[in-house]
Amino acid sequence: MNDRQLIKNLKLLNRLSPSSETMAELKKEIFMHVKTGESKSSRDNVFSFLFAQNARAWNPMVAMAMFALVAVFIFGFIFNGAALIPDLQSKATQVQIALAPNKLAKSKIALAEANRQLEVQKTSVQTNIGSVKTIANSTLQTNNLLASLSLMGEAGKYTRVECQNMYKEYDKYLISLQSTIEDREKNTKEEAVLTELNRLEKQITAYEAQTDARLNLYK
Repeated sequence: MNDRQLIKNLKLLNRLSPSSETMAELKKEIFMHVKTGESKSSRDNVFSFLFAQNARAWNPMVAMAMFALVAVFIFGFIFNGAALIPDLQSKATQVQIALAPNKLAKSKIALAEANRQLEVQKTSVQTNIGSVKTIANSTLQTNNLLASLSLMGEAGKYTRVECQNMYKEYDKYLISLQSTIEDREKNTKEEAVLTELNRLEKQITAYEAQTDARLNLYK
């Protein structure tokens, strides 16, 4: 496919109300540029990250943001290969958070990304400083977004029950993260990595205390 054809296909994204056929065509074009060694599930995850949160409220700003992301995705794969996926997923998440309609929706997106990174950490063979810092930053962002929620809800945006359930999900995440960190500490000998793990563990302890305090307000 030449440059002119690629640009033509990317312009499909400028439609304000893309049909299912348009989305299928765009997905097909993205997959054509993904290395054959990349699993279908990984490619589907990337596509979902780009579009799932904004499909219900498509508007020109979303179209422009998604157009840019897809362009980066395709050309990035051409030059950098599959290594671009994690970075692209993180950038897509930040776009989704920025465009989310309210604080609860933003918190849900952030927590989903934190859980995704946690699953990556659980299945990775080794732990490095970069991966620990990444999940620490993601957890911090999630915690900050949750802290901005009104515990009794906001009229027309989210309810008290939805907020409470959000905190319960976050509490489960923190418990799972704590367990994973403890396991990594036992199997890591590199001092620099251990330092980052210890720092993250202290953060988790503080976040758990904050979360417990907020959940207690619902009793």
